[in-house]
Amino acid sequence: MDSKKLETIKKIISHSGNNLHSKVVKFLKEKDWTVIIAPYYRDSATGKSREIDIVAEKNFSCSSLSSFNNTVGYLKIRLFIECKYFNKENVFWFDAKDINHAEKMVTSTTPLKPHSENINIERHHYYSIKEVAKLFSSNQQNESRIENEQLFKALSQSLNAMTYYKVFGSFSGRTEDPRIPILHEIEYPIIICNNFENFFRTDLDETEPTEIEDNFQIEVNYGYLDPHNNNRNEYFLVDVVNFSKFDEFLTNLKENDIHTVSNILSYNQNTTTDDYYEYDNGDPD
Repeated sequence: MDSKKLETIKKIISHSGNNLHSKVVKFLKEKDWTVIIAPYYRDSATGKSREIDIVAEKNFSCSSLSSFNNTVGYLKIRLFIECKYFNKENVFWFDAKDINHAEKMVTSTTPLKPHSENINIERHHYYSIKEVAKLFSSNQQNESRIENEQLFKALSQSLNAMTYYKVFGSFSGRTEDPRIPILHEIEYPIIICNNFENFFRTDLDETEPTEIEDNFQIEVNYGYLDPHNNNRNEYFLVDVVNFSKFDEFLTNLKENDIHTVSNILSYNQNTTTDDYYEYDNGDPD
């Protein structure tokens, strides 16, 4: 292969979403996640087959009250991931999160109670992050439509796949010990980007734009046909993650969402939920 062609091939690889895709797969496998690459599912709206880049699953132990080495069940976490490479400028308009809808979503998908009943929900990252992106647009050049389609496709693919598999269940169903049950399952839609060098934020009052440095969320009110062809309209939050901060994202997810829900599930297996809330709020007596 001549040097000019080799450089062209290398450029295709370095600027391809598939290159990012393979990096994310490798990273997840190194972190002991079960990874399914580019699985297909049926799009209920069109009847056509679609694919999502990655579905990753991992079970987290819920320990007994009497012994932290005694697992009473597992919390299964499932990530629906779209990998996107962005080489043009993108602007995101931020505003306050619809915290009421966010709270309803968290309480409907986890054993957490509303904030008025217990403050543990504050630990969940869907609740704790107060500002979200609500609009976005890309560089207004010939590629602008493609860039917008990238974002719309990433949102659509992650949400479509997640809502489909909520009905039809997990891929692996694997546990370290098949005698130990899965106590609860939680799904997260995620867009992983090559980097945030071309991401900027402003707000709905259009203040001076600034660079986006941290992982963030896009708020989506999403209308779709479920796998049973029922019209649904749901509120979702989609995490947008810089690949260089993917490890940070997973660590925060484990220390906040997963830790809090696992504790509740553990205590529910041994005592009542109210006993857990008293204990966890520092009042075991």
